[in-house]
Amino acid sequence: MFISKPDALFQQHQNNGALYTSVPVDVWETINQHRNLIASSPDTAINLHMIHSFAACLHNVADWMTEYIASLCKSDTASTEDHGLELICCLANDAAVHVEELLRFSESSSQWWLRDKNRNLQAVGQRVQKLFEAPLEAHLRCGRRCIARLAEIVSHDVHVALVSKLYSKEWISGSGLTEVAIATISDYLKDLRTFLLPFWTEELLHSVLREVILNYAIALLQGPPASIPTKSSQLFSLLRSFSSHSPAISQAPLLNELAISRISADMSMLNAFFGQFVNANTLFEHMSIMSDVLLMLTVDCDVAIQYATSRFEELPLAIEVIASLVFSDSRFIILFL
Repeated sequence: MFISKPDALFQQHQNNGALYTSVPVDVWETINQHRNLIASSPDTAINLHMIHSFAACLHNVADWMTEYIASLCKSDTASTEDHGLELICCLANDAAVHVEELLRFSESSSQWWLRDKNRNLQAVGQRVQKLFEAPLEAHLRCGRRCIARLAEIVSHDVHVALVSKLYSKEWISGSGLTEVAIATISDYLKDLRTFLLPFWTEELLHSVLREVILNYAIALLQGPPASIPTKSSQLFSLLRSFSSHSPAISQAPLLNELAISRISADMSMLNAFFGQFVNANTLFEHMSIMSDVLLMLTVDCDVAIQYATSRFEELPLAIEVIASLVFSDSRFIILFL
């Protein structure tokens, strides 16, 4: 453990409810104090040495945070005990604060040289800007991993409420499973949009949408439990023969009208819900995955392969990723992105 009692660091902004820790404030107070001490020095070498030290320090902070987040991700995805959800929000917000402060610091530190008429000093200013690119990217990656982790937690609970019950009689009968899943997502988003800074709002919504839709689609392709007898689609059998080493792939059904109707109803409700939060283009890109899934599971193999080929032609840069997913991770749903 990096911190024995992480919840002791939690603070909450009184105006907007966002969670954070005191770490960014402490770090930047220290950096700014040291910068003020050398600001009056005319020695360019001293200034550059200190700025280089600041950049290295901030990169180390990002590395520490990333390592800590990785340790959290090794635990059960659904676990939010010991303030897990709040802690991840704190770390995401801390990363956002570091990003914003880094941008300001880089700008102010480089401008003194960039405004000079001496070309050599202008080059120094450009070098200063480059010094902060790596720690900036490191903190962005750190924050995005936090957001991805939050989306995984939401998706896990949706899996329990809905996705794990696909193909069951309860799901086919439309007994409210989707409504429960949407209520679960809504509750999470209400809390997370309060806990997180606006910096992360759009990324959070896109990540949750992606996780929910992909996991739903993957579950459809994996098919029902062995206890539910069903025929295999030709396409799925073909993919299975290519990836026979992967235990994650099971039979995929030839969908009947009831199942298709249920999927359509689910997609309609999810589309209406997420349409409140994300723009139409983003929503269409994600929801169209389901149209592709339905097509691939209900047509003959030749037609399915022809359609998949057309998608490859539309997205040629994705072929390598698609191949690796099909043959190693079995998440071949990316075929249809």
